[in-house]
Amino acid sequence: MKLNFLIILLLSVYASFSQSHSYLNHIHNRELNKEINFSDKEIHTGLQPLDISHINLQLDLDSLPGSSPYSRNKKQNWFVRKLLKEHFFIVDEPGFKLASSFLYKFEKGKDDFYQGDLSFNTRGVFVEGLIGNKTYFFSSFFENQTFYTGYIYNFVRKYSVTPGFGRVKGFDTGGFDYSSASGFVSFQALPTLNFQIGNGKHFVGEGYRSLLLSDNAFFYPFFKISFTKNKIQYNNIYSTFQEVSSYDNLQRVHSRKSATFNYFNYIFSKHFQLGLFEGIIWKSTDSLHSNNFNPNMLNPVIGTRALQYGMDGENNLIFGFQTKITPQKNTVLYFQYMLDKAGKSNADKRFGYQTGIKLFEIFGIKNLYCQAEFNKVRPYTYSSSREHLHYTYFNQALAHPLGANFKELIGIFSYSVKDIFVEIKINRIETGLEQDSLFYGNNIFFNYSKPIPEDSQISFLQGDKTKINHVFLKLGYIINRKTNMQVYFGISKRDFIGNQATTNSKYLFFGLRTGLFNEYYDF
Repeated sequence: MKLNFLIILLLSVYASFSQSHSYLNHIHNRELNKEINFSDKEIHTGLQPLDISHINLQLDLDSLPGSSPYSRNKKQNWFVRKLLKEHFFIVDEPGFKLASSFLYKFEKGKDDFYQGDLSFNTRGVFVEGLIGNKTYFFSSFFENQTFYTGYIYNFVRKYSVTPGFGRVKGFDTGGFDYSSASGFVSFQALPTLNFQIGNGKHFVGEGYRSLLLSDNAFFYPFFKISFTKNKIQYNNIYSTFQEVSSYDNLQRVHSRKSATFNYFNYIFSKHFQLGLFEGIIWKSTDSLHSNNFNPNMLNPVIGTRALQYGMDGENNLIFGFQTKITPQKNTVLYFQYMLDKAGKSNADKRFGYQTGIKLFEIFGIKNLYCQAEFNKVRPYTYSSSREHLHYTYFNQALAHPLGANFKELIGIFSYSVKDIFVEIKINRIETGLEQDSLFYGNNIFFNYSKPIPEDSQISFLQGDKTKINHVFLKLGYIINRKTNMQVYFGISKRDFIGNQATTNSKYLFFGLRTGLFNEYYDF
């Protein structure tokens, strides 16, 4: 152990380039992707958080808002700097850099269709830094007390976790208390080779959603190897997952499953990228709920598991690809396809696809952004006939929060003038929910062995055909771009129209927050 630490320390000292961190935050990545698209460089963007060390070799990101976390200007007033321009605590010395700030979300709201006051009370801290020029570290922790509106409250009660984050316990009357922690260490062994180990999230794709791997679920432990050389980028992510079970016995509560994600991306030209994805949930829990390690999960070669086990083996395998097309610098076209199982029966046709477009600075208007996206996933996709092998983690989907058996159209509009911004997002969803005693393919936590309709009767959007409409409007002012600190107010309107029930939500809110991670309540 001491020898390994000494080797890492020596390599860190004799480094020749530095790195930083790309956050899984839509606003942050929107600005970063605009800078990449407007350049003439060929840069891999299919796996997030983006490899900043790879980007720094080709682009100067110092001009981006929120960049250079360790910079400071001592000539200005301390209070003004900390409030508006800097992290709260900064160390900037040769061989060691550190930046730390508080995390918080103080939000109050009211739902016209739900009794009681609604609020978010989040307090936490994050820290990031560099040791030498090759070793980067990041860590965050936050504690929360939250009173959700009706449909999110029902989700938490059903799955015992809060969307995107951890296990909950009751708080006061109708509230929830939960905490979350994430962090990792990144080591740039070579200009082409990066190692990361920690607890976090990843996102595969160019869209608002991902049908392959998204940041919808909780932080998970991982070990990531990334190789980047010119037009080629190859990533291996190894992890172990746990679901939240009822407290019937210790073995069941702590039963786990292993996961491997491989992603290969090739840049054919500045205008076209193609990525291949393979995700496997490994059988590591038997009937006695013991945890077994399968050495095959360490195989780093993409596609070999499909040849070895097939698409319907004892493990749950997801395969897919995606494209990024940039016909001009302000336009991105993207497509994603995922395959869970291919067969002749209707129940075995388990796949999904995504198509979308992103537009930056339309008509030459600075800071104007528009995005349109369509997602469709057939019933039974992501689910498994074997307990503990669903494509899920911590009682949440690893891909799309709606699970399966749905189609969705998303429209996003964003515009800012200096630090004032407005964002509008519209979701139009059609899905087939579970009803009576049959499994209709929406709830991916159900075992595929549960009774399903006769094959000739299986169809897309079967079950309780339901429409869900979301309209989200937010107007705010960014106080500090280093932490995305903002004051804001807005409205979130949701209409749920099903055959068995119809519910509405109109949530008016205002608040003050720092924003490093995405939150998904549009399901």
